[in-house]
Amino acid sequence: MLYIIWNKENDLGIPIIDEQHRGIVSTINSFQYFVRQGRGPDVLKPTLRILELYSHLHFITEEALMRRAEYPDYDDHVLLHGRLMERTRGIAREETSDEEVEQALKFLRDWWLGHINTQDRKYAPAVKKLFA
Repeated sequence: MLYIIWNKENDLGIPIIDEQHRGIVSTINSFQYFVRQGRGPDVLKPTLRILELYSHLHFITEEALMRRAEYPDYDDHVLLHGRLMERTRGIAREETSDEEVEQALKFLRDWWLGHINTQDRKYAPAVKKLFA
């Protein structure tokens, strides 16, 4: 059973962004698989490193599209990206007990799904106009 079931309601209608979001969710699901196997502490830091690198690529893509679309809340959105990166790096520096692994897993799920379905949804109409 997957931890996060991706569905069409999560899509923003921007193909490259939707594909990247699915990649991030896939990484979180892989992390959860290892957590359920009792190997969470072993894979937490490598998973966070993967997410850090992939999120960086994703944020570059997203921010470039928002700039091109002249999205008015660009600066605020970029701050949210920075906060996630700081939090991800902070988690990677912490000890990795089973409880902390579970908290990290929940944080990643909640942050990403919340961000995609709330914050990213705000810029989607402006960016979709670039492709109309």
